[in-house]
Amino acid sequence: MNNGLIVYSFKKKQPDEVPVPVPVPEEEKYDNYVYVPQYQPSQEIQFWGTVAAVLIVGGTLAEDVITGGGGIADDAASFYLAYRLTFGL
Repeated sequence: MNNGLIVYSFKKKQPDEVPVPVPVPEEEKYDNYVYVPQYQPSQEIQFWGTVAAVLIVGGTLAEDVITGGGGIADDAASFYLAYRLTFGL
């Protein structure tokens, strides 16, 4: 008897050595893939690309109006260039 004292004894629930999972390096996970960094243009480049695209589209439409539709042959290339300048190089 311990004279009315409550004595606690603590036991470990888990052993000291807990197995730690070791991550697999990225090179071994995806052997068939090659890392290609994505180019993200800065805000200034994106802004001036959009300005250039608006000028190209406006110039193309003005050319078509002035020539009476005679300059329609280069419209697809101009619109494609404007698209690429706006949404990514």
